Amino acid sequence: MVIILKRTKKFLINGIILTLTTLLMRSISFIFNIYIAKKVGSEAIGVFGLVMSVYMFAITFATSGLSLACTYIVSERFAKRDYSCGIKTVNTCLFFSLLLGIGAMLISIIFSTPICNIWLKGQINSIPIYCMAIRTTFNCSFFCYWRFFYCNWKSF
Repeated sequence: MVIILKRTKKFLINGIILTLTTLLMRSISFIFNIYIAKKVGSEAIGVFGLVMSVYMFAITFATSGLSLACTYIVSERFAKRDYSCGIKTVNTCLFFSLLLGIGAMLISIIFSTPICNIWLKGQINSIPIYCMAIRTTFNCSFFCYWRFFYCNWKSF
């Protein structure tokens, strides 16, 4: 009975800490967004929102579960103390993330004009989508590295 009460108390305290931290971070984000909107204007914020929706679609296509697969396979190898195979797995995942990232970048660049004209009704030109498309490749590689370091940190 005492153990259950200690777990409940710990759970409630951790829940309160998590809630307060989330509220603090959301408040800081809200204030920062107000500051940025005053500096760059509402039109730039709108363009950023439109471009980010296209960019997030490209990132979703490019990562396509690769980071989760990297986490699972590398964690399995590190649990068996097969570190060299884990490193080879990360290199393979990095190679595929680069291929998928370059593919998503090319698709974004090729279809940026139809996206701007048809989906976004000509509200913006395609230059911001070009800039975000270039980031796609680097973000895919980042996700694989992030999962590798997460597995590496958890295994030791």
